[in-house]
Amino acid sequence: MKKLFSLLIGTALLFFAVSTMAQTTYEDVVHLKNGSIIHGLIIEQIPNQSIKIQTKDGNIFVYKTDEIEKITKEQTQNSKSSNNFSDNEIKQSGFSNITEINLGIGVGSTFKGGYSFGIQNISGYLVNPYICVGMGIGVDKYLGYTFNDYKNGTFMPIFADVRVNFIKGKVTPFFSGDIGYSLGFNGISGGPLINPSLGVKFFVSPNTALNFSIGYRIQLFTYDKTNSYWDYLGYYNSYTETIKETATYLNFKFGVTF
Repeated sequence: MKKLFSLLIGTALLFFAVSTMAQTTYEDVVHLKNGSIIHGLIIEQIPNQSIKIQTKDGNIFVYKTDEIEKITKEQTQNSKSSNNFSDNEIKQSGFSNITEINLGIGVGSTFKGGYSFGIQNISGYLVNPYICVGMGIGVDKYLGYTFNDYKNGTFMPIFADVRVNFIKGKVTPFFSGDIGYSLGFNGISGGPLINPSLGVKFFVSPNTALNFSIGYRIQLFTYDKTNSYWDYLGYYNSYTETIKETATYLNFKFGVTF
């Protein structure tokens, strides 16, 4: 009963908060004949004489009716920036940052049955609404594969990133292509990588978007493997060989662009 009561109270408070937000998403806008535009709340209106409007910073202005061209109700700036914005308000160009987490499922003979996870950050420049170029760095952890005596591997990819948005809108499919080189650790030598992907981007404000993509990642790497054996004379011998491998996997990226 106590939990139910708490749930009801919480639901009521949430409903009140949402209702209050809904009631305050519009503001009065007074357009004057001299070209000035005043945003605020009309607190007094005398027909055919004057109006009194209070702005967000607390200032109060009084205007005669013959000074006013029109009075409208418009969405507040906060409301526009949250979700109610037009396609034309979406960021057209400038610097951008993309942070993504990625999960990989191994495919192919080398990495089948293994998986990976990591994070990467891309600093880029939006040339126009359709093309963004940048440089990225990240950390990837490979699990399910034995690198000599190591049961997993750690890589630091450094790469160039190109992204192409197919349309200009709040929701747009996109293509991304990464190409670069990964540094290896713990006795593993990294190598070239390539990662083409297809995804969808959802704008939650004019400058911020959530993105999801599915890609195919190819990572080359090498490591030294020590082998041992007994020869026909009964002596124990060992030798080291360099193993060259190519890890291929489907990767899923979830990120934010701002």
